[in-house]
Amino acid sequence: MTRYTKNKAQIYDETPNYQFKQVKVDVIEGEIYSDDGAFEALGLSDTERATLVQEGTLNQGETQYELGQTNAQWFLTQKVKESTTYTYHVNYSAKEVQAMSAMIELRKTLQALLAIQHEEDYDVAAYEELRQSLNTQYDSFVKKYGHVSSRANSLLMRQDDYYQLLASIEVDVEDEKTKRLMKVKGTVFFEPTIQSQPKKIEVKTAEDALLASLNHKGRLDFDYMAAVYSQSKADIIKELGDKLFYVGEGRYATREDYLSGDVKTKLAEAKTKQEFGVEDRDWSANIVALEAVIPKDITISELNYKFGTRFIPMALYAAFLEVALGQKPDGVTIEYDKLTDSYAVHVANQGTDANEHQYGVGRYDGEQLAQSLLNQRPLEIKKLDPNNPPQAKPKYIVDEVATAELQAKGEQFEAAFKEWVLKNPEMQEEIVSIYNEKMNRVVPKKYDGSHLTVQGLAKQFTLRPHQKNAMMRIIQEQRAGLFHEVGSGKTLTMLAANLKLKELGVIQKPLFVIPKPLIDQFGREIYRYFPESKVLIAHSEDFSKDNRKRFISRIATGNYDFIVVADSQFGKIGMSKAYQERYIEDEIDKAERQMRLAKLSGQRHTVKKVEQYRKSCQERLEKLQKRDIDTFIDFEELGIDILNVDEAQGYKNLAPETQLGQVKGISDARSQKAMDMDQKTQYLHAQYDNKRVLFSTGTPISNSVVELYTMMKYLAPDVLQQYDVWSFDSWVSTFGIIEDVFELNVAGNYKTKRRFTKFGNMPELRNMFLEVADIQTSEDLDLPVPKAKTVVHESHTTPEQVKYIEGLVARAEAIEARLVKPFEDNMRTTRFAISA
Repeated sequence: MTRYTKNKAQIYDETPNYQFKQVKVDVIEGEIYSDDGAFEALGLSDTERATLVQEGTLNQGETQYELGQTNAQWFLTQKVKESTTYTYHVNYSAKEVQAMSAMIELRKTLQALLAIQHEEDYDVAAYEELRQSLNTQYDSFVKKYGHVSSRANSLLMRQDDYYQLLASIEVDVEDEKTKRLMKVKGTVFFEPTIQSQPKKIEVKTAEDALLASLNHKGRLDFDYMAAVYSQSKADIIKELGDKLFYVGEGRYATREDYLSGDVKTKLAEAKTKQEFGVEDRDWSANIVALEAVIPKDITISELNYKFGTRFIPMALYAAFLEVALGQKPDGVTIEYDKLTDSYAVHVANQGTDANEHQYGVGRYDGEQLAQSLLNQRPLEIKKLDPNNPPQAKPKYIVDEVATAELQAKGEQFEAAFKEWVLKNPEMQEEIVSIYNEKMNRVVPKKYDGSHLTVQGLAKQFTLRPHQKNAMMRIIQEQRAGLFHEVGSGKTLTMLAANLKLKELGVIQKPLFVIPKPLIDQFGREIYRYFPESKVLIAHSEDFSKDNRKRFISRIATGNYDFIVVADSQFGKIGMSKAYQERYIEDEIDKAERQMRLAKLSGQRHTVKKVEQYRKSCQERLEKLQKRDIDTFIDFEELGIDILNVDEAQGYKNLAPETQLGQVKGISDARSQKAMDMDQKTQYLHAQYDNKRVLFSTGTPISNSVVELYTMMKYLAPDVLQQYDVWSFDSWVSTFGIIEDVFELNVAGNYKTKRRFTKFGNMPELRNMFLEVADIQTSEDLDLPVPKAKTVVHESHTTPEQVKYIEGLVARAEAIEARLVKPFEDNMRTTRFAISA
């Protein structure tokens, strides 16, 4: 410590920061007075007063006093030390200092070159002089210090907010001879790259004024439209005609907005206003236009439903069970618990033939069968393991024969339900009416961004129509899933939309979460598209323990167009301890509810899995203080007002809470990375009315259809709640189809597996998904794709390989027959051996 104290002056400089307070005083015969008593309130002793009059200064540790006179008026200044600024010394060599100075001068020339291009009629000679100067400086720099984006120069300058701008002037091209990437000069060295902004907006019609308002204000702004078109609001509305709809209380909506979304609610509101003469207006134009776009009703033959579909009312299920299980009127009671999304079935007479025999197998009667089917639980009967030693703890295994019989009766039961519905027209009408009213009420909105402009976009780049349309969606909805084909320009769309929202004053601090290997490339792309933007990019050293607080402070206090962090670093910016505790406790509660339901239905595997998850949650709760997260400033305090996530498929492992048991295609994996994202998206949704989250990926659904639900939960939880499918089991009961299929197991034998095979009620699911999803396929975009030639190479197995595979099959069969203990061998190690 003594050595540190002696040498700290060589490590850093200390600059105290003071708060100043100044009062007028009088000095009479060596004494100091003030009219308002401010000086006397300081409580200085006689000795301290004398020192102050005699020397003009007084030092009292953290507080200093200065006495001075200006134009015959005495002033006393009090300085109270508030903080200290530390400026650290870094030991650079002379050559490194020269390189840094040269890069700073090069950056200044680059900024001057970009700035002059903003002028509508800029001086070409002045531009040319700056361009030649940039080339001269760059050539000299490369000759002395190497390329600007070399590793050595990057390490010197990466703390500079504008380094990525400087690095973007170099581009990578493939050497024709060596086929290796090499650095060459970018476009900025040869031609203008900035699109100058017109000083005056050209508006010739009311429609031009409307488009200008949507472009420059992001909404209908009649004051702005009147200013650029020089017409009154009334005249503009009259000229636009049916391109606008009056919606009440002085508000208007564009035709595209009004005739899309939940049009059934809008129609009901318009009819109510017409009936009661609201605002003494004729609402018939609204009614006629809405009636023309109302979705066509779905018929019973087009509807996917089953016994257990959540939108079917319990009274209808009870009426069927009275018939199917031979019960008297009101002999069936069905209870539904919304918290656990589960049904309980009770029949008054359990001794009927239908309950005991027609739909029962042993002690598993029709009442239990109906309850399992309503809850979408697996139909399974277990028995004591006959191979279990007598003294051992009782062990249960699946009774294959009884289970097969139960599953057959389950299929018979579901078929009987559909037959009953088809024989009862009033039941059909009720089911169809409920579905159409609840699910079939939305017209997907079409977004037209053809009129949009983006300030600062480099001259060499032009937004394609699908990019502008996606931008308009983001501007209006302030959330989206950009599910565009690879190569469609998702990055530019995302950047342009955020910059436009910032231009409109909607957002101030956009955060971009990028896969770690792509972060430097992403930074260079930002400056290629928007050369003058101010960007903060986090590098791995920024999140070391020594630098993290400084970097987090830069996010909180800086004004950046784009803030970019790697996905691994994003997880280190933690939510507050209190928020995380609430989230984990909620996860524990969900796990305990799921365990109770799984125990009631005998799902031992599910109980085991959920118990493991609950235990891991409890451990996380206990170790919350010790985790490697930043506690200096919480995520909530950063002021992030929109979250952009690139390659969002990396957050799909957010297993839903479900009673479905072991169903292939429904993952039970919950990654810490996905749970952290879930917390942060939930926080932003709560702060910004279910907005300000933007995901980008070319593969929103890659391995499982469940990923569609996960994406909706991240991006639009309110839409799931609106359709009453917030619970995963409710969502599956409405839009999922689970079937028993034969699949080959590891041992090469066919086994029956329950699998989430496909979607049902696709038109309504699609419309719900399109409320937040912007989808562009390669067919939509007609992207240039190289033609591939498939060449098949056959190889024959060797005797050693055959012997090895036979050994794996024997192991798998022994494991399935429970001839070995799990610690001796198990399917996990067998699969690992196969993959190896």
